[in-house]
Amino acid sequence: MVVLNLFVEYLPGVVSETFTLTLLTAVLLKCVLDVILLLKQPIVARVRGAATTAARGSHAECLTPRRHRPGPSDTPDPGPSDAVRPAAPS
Repeated sequence: MVVLNLFVEYLPGVVSETFTLTLLTAVLLKCVLDVILLLKQPIVARVRGAATTAARGSHAECLTPRRHRPGPSDTPDPGPSDAVRPAAPS
């Protein structure tokens, strides 16, 4: 909670209206961290128990963060401002 309040104090992009909201945010972040650690433990055990290097590498890949790669459905449709307009008569 102290770290969260330091961010609120020194970074203008981090806004917290009340102490209660800061406290709830800190509790939520702690819960998320606990869940991540619970999920990580079995994966680390599989990596350590793997017999081959290939198996160890594939299990270790589960620990790497994933980035969203935009697909064809993520591209915006061209709007009327992007369409070619005929030249005005002179």
